[in-house]
Amino acid sequence: MLCNVAGWGRQSVENTPEPLTIAHEAELHSMIVSYYLGVGSLSSRRDPNKNAEVATGPLLQRMLEFGTAEPGTSLTVITAIAIKQIHVLEYSSSRVKAIGCGILYSKLVSYEGEYIQSLRPMPFMNVFVFVLEDEKWKLFTHYFFGDQDAASRDWAYVSEEEKLAIGNLEEYMDTYWPCGFY
Repeated sequence: MLCNVAGWGRQSVENTPEPLTIAHEAELHSMIVSYYLGVGSLSSRRDPNKNAEVATGPLLQRMLEFGTAEPGTSLTVITAIAIKQIHVLEYSSSRVKAIGCGILYSKLVSYEGEYIQSLRPMPFMNVFVFVLEDEKWKLFTHYFFGDQDAASRDWAYVSEEEKLAIGNLEEYMDTYWPCGFY
């Protein structure tokens, strides 16, 4: 279930799952799904404070800075997630780091929740860092590396705290890209 990027000028990842992935893949699947469905819910779109149920740290702070959606606006709501691959990189009793790749399905709705239209599926290829807070796993930070040029360029804008948590982005891009998409 691991990526094989031979032919892309990148190192190949073996088709043998890593021990941490074997042990914790189902748990990470649940954590990623809970995060996206939590932040992508209609109630979280209306009230960003609800994101504190699934996010923490600098990520939550950025979410709160966006403010509250106003009545009369249309909102994007995540309806489903298809996870293609997970690679657990680190796992402890207080912190988990993983690569997760998949597709987010969403729709545009009115502020009241009335359907407007389905939106194009959106791929994600992220490094996720979860921390245990109040006996619940919450996302501390994540970083999209599906567009490698943009990921390398925008890395300069990531806080030092988040860079430290994420680790060696270049290594992850070399090892895990394209993560099941090609």
